[in-house]
Amino acid sequence: MGFNWTQGDGRSADGRLDAQEYPLQGYLQGASVSLNRLQPDMLQLNRILNGELVEIMRAKVSDDGQTMILSQTDWVCQAKTIYTLKKQNAS
Repeated sequence: MGFNWTQGDGRSADGRLDAQEYPLQGYLQGASVSLNRLQPDMLQLNRILNGELVEIMRAKVSDDGQTMILSQTDWVCQAKTIYTLKKQNAS
């Protein structure tokens, strides 16, 4: 399964959901990302710079499919952020 990942600041990557590293365009030289399905309801995206892991993002969907917990751990900034996303009906 493939992915196309784009950030609002212009960073982007294309690859497969296979835990392999793919170049991160529009960012620092030597940057890459990998995406892997850890469980049927959980994805993990790793950001790597020159072979070192610098950020982990995990997205887990609730059993009822109504919420998703997105956690981001940035090893460089020593910061962890957790978001709770709630499904809304289309207007």
